[in-house]
Amino acid sequence: MGNVMSKAEQEQVVALGKLQWSLRKIEEATGCRRETVGKYLRLAGVPVRPPGRWGHAPATAAAADGGKPAKEVSLGRNTGQASQCEDYRARIASAVDKGVCARVIWEELQGEGFKGGYASVKRFVRKLKAAAATPVPVGTIETGPGEEAQVDYGEGPLVRDPARGGRLVRTRLFVLTLGWSRKAVYLLALSSSSEEWCSLHERAFRALGGAPAVIVLDNLAEGVKTPDYCDPVMNPAYLQTLGHYGAVAVPARVRDPDRKGKVERGVGYAQLRLEHRTFESLAEAQAFLDDWVATVADVRVHGTTKRVVREHFAEELGHLRALPLEPCRRYRFGRRKVKSTGVVEVEATTFSAPATHVNLWVQVQYNGDVVRLVDEATGALLVEHRRKAGNATRAVAPEAKKSLPSPVGELVQRGSALGPNIGRLCAAIASVDRAHTPEEFAVRRVRAVLRATTQHGVDHVERACGVAIDAGAPTWRCVRAWLDHHRPAQLAQVNALIRDLTTYRDIAARLSASANTAEKRITKETA
Repeated sequence: MGNVMSKAEQEQVVALGKLQWSLRKIEEATGCRRETVGKYLRLAGVPVRPPGRWGHAPATAAAADGGKPAKEVSLGRNTGQASQCEDYRARIASAVDKGVCARVIWEELQGEGFKGGYASVKRFVRKLKAAAATPVPVGTIETGPGEEAQVDYGEGPLVRDPARGGRLVRTRLFVLTLGWSRKAVYLLALSSSSEEWCSLHERAFRALGGAPAVIVLDNLAEGVKTPDYCDPVMNPAYLQTLGHYGAVAVPARVRDPDRKGKVERGVGYAQLRLEHRTFESLAEAQAFLDDWVATVADVRVHGTTKRVVREHFAEELGHLRALPLEPCRRYRFGRRKVKSTGVVEVEATTFSAPATHVNLWVQVQYNGDVVRLVDEATGALLVEHRRKAGNATRAVAPEAKKSLPSPVGELVQRGSALGPNIGRLCAAIASVDRAHTPEEFAVRRVRAVLRATTQHGVDHVERACGVAIDAGAPTWRCVRAWLDHHRPAQLAQVNALIRDLTTYRDIAARLSASANTAEKRITKETA
């Protein structure tokens, strides 16, 4: 129930007030908040019982009847009495400055003869902290109609999840609040992910009938990949969704909830009505939430704007951005390397790429219907494939079927640069009848020939390729067989031509001795 009462409710509250019912008892009987009941009783001239006089008639009523005012009885502590902690003020203040809690202070004071209770120390510590606290000025963020909305997550009610065997699961409460009219959209979800986060935004825009220009959000992973106040890295799927509706994301500073205080208050306002409830399904919980929004949240007078939310939002609706006709095509994002065969693999399916990007990395955007390849450097769209149902394992763009050159040609050129016989053999392997031998095998065989040059040497492989061509069998199998039987000569460790190391040592010693003798003779002649 909101803070606006119908005529029948007003008459009921006034009648109960004249019977001297307490505000709490009227709240339990009618469901109206005590603050609202007290406001209407004062407007009707019915005296409201002040606090601290439970069980007694109001003093104003007793004086009006000419009777003797009732003796005031207070069950609380005497506020005129000095606190027992006053004698230990310096001791307690010093402990509070060091960050000691009230419980530890009370335990230490008992050893010094303190007779008061823990509640007395707790009240005294609270007063000291309140006196020392400096009020922090907080500005009010004012925005124009349609300029800004704030989004956040909260905790929703318990719902039975069929996917988890009917167990009760705590739902996520998504709240989007417009900054000008305070109109809020409340949606429930069983779990959260990047895709679900984007879907909730789209549903909220559709519920409002338009999209705001700016979305202020927290630094949660569904929207922000790397938090940074100056240069945050946003989730690409989230940016794509907001861009489809013409909105811009502005993350708040880390651990700064005041920047999005409007939605923070909206989350708390809804959680008080939901967190203690249990529903059999998510649809039932969402239906209850929608009914509460229509009958309570939207018809209330907002405490800040002092206006009915529904009427205020009607003025803002015309300032929201128009919605596109189609929903956003959301993609998952990845990074793939184009193989030498000119394809990339996405979810066990290969898709063709431009020949200019063979052996290069490209960005991949894909969903259940489309796979898009994007240039990593420029961000330009290279090719877009339509995914087909079934067990298709290869997709080639129609314009790429004729223009995509074979990767064997590049390998043959590399072989020709190594030697003429190697180039002729690689060209012969590449010209095999493609109807019986897949191109992939030709690529493998040519690569095997090129790898052999690093293992056996270019000259040895060049000779082997020449032998295979002269024999009329220009194949990798023939080259491999010749290389296996004609290993290149290896340097021997022991040979008759190689002298023993001691011989070289003696020769070096004789040369050194003769050099020393010649140096001494030259020195003597000079002297």
